[in-house]
Amino acid sequence: MLKYSEEAKKVLPLFYSRYNDVEIFVEDENDEVFYTELITKITDNKLKISRIFGLGGKEKLLQNLQNKIDSSSLSKQFYIVDGDFDIILNREFPNTDRLHVLNAYCVENFLLEEDAICSVVQEDIPNKTFEQWKSKLEFPIWLKESVELLSPLFAFFLLIQKLNLNIKNVGTDVSIFIDNNLTFLLDEEKIALWIKNKYSEQNNLNPENLDEMLKSSMLDLGTDWGARKNNICAKKYLLPLLRLYITKREGKLLNYDSFRFRLAKNCSFNSLEPLRNQIFRVFKSVKS
Repeated sequence: MLKYSEEAKKVLPLFYSRYNDVEIFVEDENDEVFYTELITKITDNKLKISRIFGLGGKEKLLQNLQNKIDSSSLSKQFYIVDGDFDIILNREFPNTDRLHVLNAYCVENFLLEEDAICSVVQEDIPNKTFEQWKSKLEFPIWLKESVELLSPLFAFFLLIQKLNLNIKNVGTDVSIFIDNNLTFLLDEEKIALWIKNKYSEQNNLNPENLDEMLKSSMLDLGTDWGARKNNICAKKYLLPLLRLYITKREGKLLNYDSFRFRLAKNCSFNSLEPLRNQIFRVFKSVKS
């Protein structure tokens, strides 16, 4: 991938201005092509978008937006950030319609569509019909089980952020929570032990309070698995686990980046209608 200097990055939007109806900025520089596919799809090709711009993280993106607001220089800029735990933690964002905060932990949560997953798997392993893959993968069952197993872990991650504990949380590699017998399944005992050990390392906290605080954090994530699934990071947890699950079922490990991008090409993204509507509402000159 072509690398630009920091100075060059600042003028890229100006260079592409004539080719973009809307200048869309996202967090990750590696997500530019992915987001171009996604935005083009949800806007039904009604927007001319030749390039989307990654700014190198949420804080840089929000600072860029705030600078535009402070200098009254917003024209056709539009910013998209992951939800993370920000809504639960009542994080304040710039008050502008040029910012869309996704109502899920990350954009990858919107890739978890059964039909899209089965279509991509069939493309890669075309030895079964689409319906046969749906029957074999049993994706809704897998998703429910995975969310339920990960919920205590993400309740603890949320607690870490609430209490500002110096513990690596969502960035922790999912592989340490998988069993060792090559079934690629989450190990409930490993998750529970990791939570207990990490909490006990905090000398200023009473271990007896952990269960009660986890229950409270669990409710913050959602009252049932369906509500909680959007607060569990798909990029670092659910999608990597899904790849391993497909490997277990068929014996072939799909390339992660290819799998992710092809899901974007196959998803309906109906759940991203709020994002689509906001873009067209802000930029009324582009007919929806």
